Amino acid sequence: MTRTEFANSLQPYLPDGTAEKIVELLYDKPLSLKICRNRTTKYGDYRPPHGRHGHRISVNGDLNPYAFLITLIHEYAHYLVNEHYSRTVNPHGKEWKFTFKQEMIPFLNDEVFPYDLLLILQDHMKNPKASSASDHRLRKALMEYDKDEKTLLDDLPEQALFMIPNKGVFRKGEKKRTRYLCQHVESKKWFMVHGLAEVENLNT
Repeated sequence: MTRTEFANSLQPYLPDGTAEKIVELLYDKPLSLKICRNRTTKYGDYRPPHGRHGHRISVNGDLNPYAFLITLIHEYAHYLVNEHYSRTVNPHGKEWKFTFKQEMIPFLNDEVFPYDLLLILQDHMKNPKASSASDHRLRKALMEYDKDEKTLLDDLPEQALFMIPNKGVFRKGEKKRTRYLCQHVESKKWFMVHGLAEVENLNT
């Protein structure tokens, strides 16, 4: 695949004008990039060489362009850290944080991100977390740019019934910091569910 073909294949997933920059980062590197279907447990991942496989990055293809770019650079930073330090450092330790910040710098401007999102992202990058989903404020801001409207557990009133796909029906209970104590209706067991969990509202 030529550089132009690679850029054209990435452009539908990225903010306008960023595909060429991503090609410059990835094209000559010994790694593969896979765009995946929605995975509810993660936005993307990085896997080091194993067996016949080389370095691999995957990113969910259903993310909005801003979330896709952030996730891609997040995973690319893992690749760079692995190349420099192998597996001798914490996956989201100071080495990764520094690398992620450095790789995001060319994109942290209002030509790439809407100004309201840029301000929140710049704050996030002061001490980036293991996932953008872990930053409540950034996750909320990114969701404003999703094509499909989503319901979060945070949006429901206490005692509301909701469903989590493949996990069943729950009743929302008391909030404990960023999570809610929720009861599984069928088993009567209690679980802590994050306020940013995407749920189906059963009360409408």
